[in-house]
Amino acid sequence: MGISTDGFCPFKRRKQTCWLIIAFNYNLPPKIRFHRSNILCLGVIPGPKQPKDMDSFLTPLINKFLELAHGVAAIDWKRLRTFMLHAYLILAFGDMPAVAKLLLMKGHNGLCPCRACEILGVRDTTSGSTTHYTPLHRFDSPSYNPRCLPLRTHSGLLLQAIHIEEAATDAEAEWRSKKYGIKGVPALSRLSSISLPTSFPHDLMHLLENIIPELVSLWTGDYKHLDTGTESYRIPDNVWKAIGEACAGSGATIPSAFGCRVPNLRENRSHFIAESWMLFASFVGPAVLHRRFTRPAYYKHFISLVQIINLCLEYELTDEMIQQIKDQCIKWVEDFERIYLQYSEEHLPVCTLPIHALLHIAQDIRNMGPMWTYWAFPMERFCGSLLPSIKSRKYPFTSLDHCIQDIAQLDQLKLLYNLFDELDLSDRKDVKIRGKNYDGYPGFIMVCPNKWLPVDIALKKKISHHLITNYGVESAAAASRLIPPELKNWGRLLQVNDGDMIHASDLVAKPDGYRDATYVKC
Repeated sequence: MGISTDGFCPFKRRKQTCWLIIAFNYNLPPKIRFHRSNILCLGVIPGPKQPKDMDSFLTPLINKFLELAHGVAAIDWKRLRTFMLHAYLILAFGDMPAVAKLLLMKGHNGLCPCRACEILGVRDTTSGSTTHYTPLHRFDSPSYNPRCLPLRTHSGLLLQAIHIEEAATDAEAEWRSKKYGIKGVPALSRLSSISLPTSFPHDLMHLLENIIPELVSLWTGDYKHLDTGTESYRIPDNVWKAIGEACAGSGATIPSAFGCRVPNLRENRSHFIAESWMLFASFVGPAVLHRRFTRPAYYKHFISLVQIINLCLEYELTDEMIQQIKDQCIKWVEDFERIYLQYSEEHLPVCTLPIHALLHIAQDIRNMGPMWTYWAFPMERFCGSLLPSIKSRKYPFTSLDHCIQDIAQLDQLKLLYNLFDELDLSDRKDVKIRGKNYDGYPGFIMVCPNKWLPVDIALKKKISHHLITNYGVESAAAASRLIPPELKNWGRLLQVNDGDMIHASDLVAKPDGYRDATYVKC
């Protein structure tokens, strides 16, 4: 089992937030593991503020996992016998603030801000900020070797946490906490299946959601009021206008299966979400940024990040590929410091914790598998599916609680009484009822709209050629006799078993924002 937690804002323009805890069954095949119907919502921590003590909400869950690790009696209905069911929590993931709550880490406020290693943070003393940055290069001490970072261990973290709790005074405990970067013993450490910090890998989605916007802000010249120093990576405003228009226009011809639309990067950067940044980096960015920089080195540095992303998204990874990810990440971070830090204390704020975290993703993959098995996109989709359930702006968390409780009860009724079809409330059920099946095509359902289409000479020739080529019809004359004068033309085709809905361009009305995918060749 794996769990994920994240903050969830019911309204766009309010600072109210609640926190969800959901679980995934890693025994399920990857194809269905993250489907909405297979996600277990373990609880909702109501707002309006974020929880200060996450362990207090996790304690019932931890007690349940301790019981499941020991084994509970269950029934195998297929073999009609009882057996001992065991379940183990093997990983927990989320963005950096969420994992910091699970691990009781201080984050960038600690002298050791990284959860994976004990690299010492450096404060920007000129600004008076308490944030600790994590450059490899050091200004008054030996620099860190990215291949030999001082990694944290399970026993080391627990010893540090115990040392904090044994402090004689609160002031001493706070000093030790800041020194180690941890506040105490995490409640999840009670589970023998959890290893600190191995069981808490970095989430690629949130890393990119921080790294790509930072790069864009550097290129536009509005990152924390920093200048370009000795480099010239800033892109002129008129060029950014053209890049933004190209980003917004790209969505019209990119199939929706690839993801959401990429907004105008210049005018609507606040509209970007994690998926938008991922699509920009993977598909749109390499095209719209080509030849936009004054020096090719800046573009090559960005493309090397895109290559790292694509490699991390591979379905399977060999030892050689993981080593390649490690080597490329090390080179990218070193080049990043050369280009943007420029080994100057004035540019220290560019060395954020997500940049440093790239140095650990190869080890995360070795420990916990490919990064798509623990990224936060399922959590984001789950949160999005709950938004329509919030009917009251005065009591949003009550509406949310009722919705999740109703979904859980409905799922139990389906399981107990085998009522999956009868209690199916999805739109696909209505489509299946109103659609039409044809013999010989059991995996497809034809869906309205539809109309009768006269078969002209050109269409008859195409159908005849298909019959001769694929069905062994002897001649064009014989094939022509098999073709009726009219054929029913359907507007949509549904692939059953959670397949896609395919639209016919000529029959289905095109709404605003329609994506033209007719040029895509199968």
